[in-house]
Amino acid sequence: MIKHISIIQRPAGMTREEHVDYWLNVHAPLIRRTSPRLKRYVINLAVPSPEGYRTSPCDGIVETCFEDMQSYLLARSDPSWLSEERKASSKRVIDFRRFQNYLVEEHVIPLNEES
Repeated sequence: MIKHISIIQRPAGMTREEHVDYWLNVHAPLIRRTSPRLKRYVINLAVPSPEGYRTSPCDGIVETCFEDMQSYLLARSDPSWLSEERKASSKRVIDFRRFQNYLVEEHVIPLNEES
């Protein structure tokens, strides 16, 4: 499995609540509709840290997962992915000046025989 992992900061002027609402209720359904090769889409929202723990430096981490590298490359070149609608929506979720992303290969390590 190939994953594209992105560290997300919300755009300036957007509250956490507005960001979460837009990301989950508008952007995520758009990604589902415009990413036919996507195998898994995970939004990890940062939560307030318990006292004594470091606060998360981001608003969330998103994982887009693909069967293999070819599927990833085909998805990224698909007209629906390149659409102005998807790009505009991403700009409402992501502050691209602080955006980080990584392309990785997943290796799941079973923790017990049932995993």
